[in-house]
Amino acid sequence: MADVDITEREGTPNEIIKRAKKFLRNGSVSLRGSKGGPCSREFKEETVLFNLNNCLELASGELDLIILANIQAFTCDDCVGTKRSRSSRCTYQFQAMPICKEMFLHLYGISYSRLRCLEHYGIHPRTRGNTKKLPSNTLPQSVTENVHCFLTNYKEEKCVCAWMSKYCL
Repeated sequence: MADVDITEREGTPNEIIKRAKKFLRNGSVSLRGSKGGPCSREFKEETVLFNLNNCLELASGELDLIILANIQAFTCDDCVGTKRSRSSRCTYQFQAMPICKEMFLHLYGISYSRLRCLEHYGIHPRTRGNTKKLPSNTLPQSVTENVHCFLTNYKEEKCVCAWMSKYCL
């Protein structure tokens, strides 16, 4: 996963929309649609482009959550409590109709590598490498407390005396 950055978009929004339109014109090779036809013929172009535009407006993390929710909602997990020999099958759906993986990718404007990373790794909060590490010039807590006590005592002694000498004479 180190060499694949799933936060990047796979092109400009115009390029993604052009690819989706081309895919809808050519049709998908899978026959998951009704009556054994391609699944891309099941939806109007306006519906697909409306969904794609909504996804392009989302931030990367929000889109990741939507994609993961769709994946988890339609993943078949038949063998509960037993060890699986391979990962469970995932069926993709849009508006309660089964679609192929290629159509799913064009509906949400993502690449296959991003989908694969989300399926395998999920979403993890991104943390910097030096999290929970103190800088080398950090003073111990006891020194910080001593400086704080000194400053508060100094302030009380000098400020009260200065105020009294100014107004009480």
